[in-house]
Amino acid sequence: MTDISDPATYPDKEWVVWLRQTAPAIPSLVIANQTARLLQRTAAIPGLRPLEIAVLRSSTLEPLVPYFVYQAARAGFQARLWLSGYADWQTVAATADSMLWSQKRDLIVVALDLVALAPGLAHGFGGMDTDRVTAIVTRAASDMETLVSTLREQSNASVLVQNFPLTPYPAMGLYDTQSSFGQNEAIWRLNEALRAMTARLPGVYLFNACLWNARWGNDLMTDPRLELTSGMKLSRAALNPLALEYLRYLKPLMGIRRKCLVLDLDGTLWGGILGEDGYDGIQIGTTYPGNAYRAFQEAGL
Repeated sequence: MTDISDPATYPDKEWVVWLRQTAPAIPSLVIANQTARLLQRTAAIPGLRPLEIAVLRSSTLEPLVPYFVYQAARAGFQARLWLSGYADWQTVAATADSMLWSQKRDLIVVALDLVALAPGLAHGFGGMDTDRVTAIVTRAASDMETLVSTLREQSNASVLVQNFPLTPYPAMGLYDTQSSFGQNEAIWRLNEALRAMTARLPGVYLFNACLWNARWGNDLMTDPRLELTSGMKLSRAALNPLALEYLRYLKPLMGIRRKCLVLDLDGTLWGGILGEDGYDGIQIGTTYPGNAYRAFQEAGL
């Protein structure tokens, strides 16, 4: 196989075959970095679909880029990413000659942290009354809708809006769930406002960071040391899984869909052989081993 660390030596076709068929699903940092450098510097590569993505962010995301570019290439895309500054996401969206609009974008990702959009929900929550919390949620939802509406007015790019994980350590501790409007309830209401907004606005979609964070676990996905030293809220373990999660959203937006799932029947959708065991003899139901086949059928649907 061609040494991918040397862009000058690779044959396009061979390299793309490696990416699409034999490249590791979980790359080392070295392979991810080498692949990303090559794909972001090189002109269009036959066999990979060009993809221009802009990310409006409020924290360090640079370490995520190589993993995303790598996984996008495995999915058939030659992705190039532009990242905003930490605090200029509103300015670049509203300024016609900013770098955001320097070229046509296929996708714009709004990946803001809670402290950037609604700092009152992230810090100092314990001293606020219900009216103040309600006002913060309303203002944050309005600011996000203004931002997203501006993006859609300026571009035909799809917009992917990231919602906010619940906090595992609410300011009021156990009392958070007893309060009529606790910290996590406030975050949940903001997320619901974002869900309603993305359902209402054409070309705007919700990236469920709350669900993703719950799936992988807050302690595994975050690293307080990295946040303090480099402004990156993600742990290194989170980078490849998060890149793959973004690809789950991106592929259908770019028209890549699985349209047909072909399965065997005997020994696959149910246990046993229908022609030999008869209807009453096959294994399908709510108890083992039939429940395993039932779960497989539900997953397929």
